Amino acid sequence: MAEDQIGKGADDRPYDSSEAIAPQSEALAQAERLRDGATRVSSAVMDPVRTSACCEACSGERELAFVVGRLGFDFVNRTNRDTFIQPRDLPNPDDKGAMFRYFRGRGGLARAERLIWTVEVDEDPLYAIEPTGAFARDGYDRLVTFLGEQEIGEGTPEGGNGEKADRIIVPGFISGTTSLFYGGKQVEVIRPDITDLTNFSTHRIISAASEALSEDVRADTARMDNVGGLAAAMFDELRNPGRSAADRAKNFVVSSVAPMLSIFAEAIGLKYALEGVSVSPARIRPAGTDRWDVVVSFFSPEDQLNRASVEYTITVDVNYVMPHIVAVGPRRAKPTRLVL
Repeated sequence: MAEDQIGKGADDRPYDSSEAIAPQSEALAQAERLRDGATRVSSAVMDPVRTSACCEACSGERELAFVVGRLGFDFVNRTNRDTFIQPRDLPNPDDKGAMFRYFRGRGGLARAERLIWTVEVDEDPLYAIEPTGAFARDGYDRLVTFLGEQEIGEGTPEGGNGEKADRIIVPGFISGTTSLFYGGKQVEVIRPDITDLTNFSTHRIISAASEALSEDVRADTARMDNVGGLAAAMFDELRNPGRSAADRAKNFVVSSVAPMLSIFAEAIGLKYALEGVSVSPARIRPAGTDRWDVVVSFFSPEDQLNRASVEYTITVDVNYVMPHIVAVGPRRAKPTRLVL
């Protein structure tokens, strides 16, 4: 009788050991399904992160830019613009000079982060400038300073010597887009390399080049009158988006004082006019570099039949946010046969 009781369950059915195993198997299967679901959720959440600008920056996939243009600003929307209106200090937030004084006065630098800073080419905002990282405040401080030097003049906050900066040089990385209130469009955002963020003054270039000339050349009114036209023609080459490797190489060379100063001074002394600036891949391109030859060509407008044009070649490596001039020996200048 006792043996019969042992072989039966509580409901007097014969005992089957598989019934005890089945709930465990079902629990394991359910846990497996939950784990698979969690994996899918984790993958769905993480996919956008892997394609974000942050991770692209970490993986070295950021697109480089080296842009030269006018510094400007825009607003997020009308409400954002209206928050800047101060009847006493800033009645018109569209006034760039007044905005500069406001930031250097009662407004403070912190409010500069509420603007959308832009770089303009041909009066068209091409990019938004957004300093980030530990030195973002330094970046905004530079932007405010450059705005004052562009709109009021260099030297002191109130104008200094009265000479104004022409352009701003923005090396950096492309990261996302933003919408402009006045621009009425979306533009890409540049995270600038704050160390090399600087302004650009045609007057400074001309003054430095003039100091390198001999006394007789500086006394020649005709030659010196040509300086402005030569500078305008050269800096006209900067009108490009600054995204391709060739444009970045060209913009870096033309806006760099050191390599261009002696070339500019020599062109003034010989009464040359700019023929053009061309860019081509360098003949020697070691692994891990992106080298380009920037060729600046001049000709003599007064004696085109008897004088050859001259080409100056500068090799630039653009495989970094800030391009680098490759030292290849003495300055390369050669006369070329002029084809009419």
